Amino acid sequence: MRRYFSAMSLAAKKSETNVPMPTEHAVLEERFDHIQSDVTDLKQNLRRVEGKVDNVQSELKDFKAQVANDFGDLKSQMATQFGEIKAQMKALEASMIKWMVGTMIAATSLAVTIVKLLH
Repeated sequence: MRRYFSAMSLAAKKSETNVPMPTEHAVLEERFDHIQSDVTDLKQNLRRVEGKVDNVQSELKDFKAQVANDFGDLKSQMATQFGEIKAQMKALEASMIKWMVGTMIAATSLAVTIVKLLH
């Protein structure tokens, strides 16, 4: 029987510690209010961050479009300039070939003339 009473007294002590005292209840309520306030602040901060993220996302989209446009312009300018360079190189090549042919003809004529004069 003694064990029964000691188990009962333990149960009574446990139930006494589980019941919050009025001051503990006030402390818990204050902590809850503080946590609730923090959550409200976090929600507001999150909304501001979401707005900023949306703004950055919009700016990045605009930047991407501008870069694509600029690279498109650069590509067309380069294609035009490379076309002009190719045309200039072909003209230079034709001019060089003409000079080589003319020089060969002149050198051959000079050689033939020298040979005729020497014989």
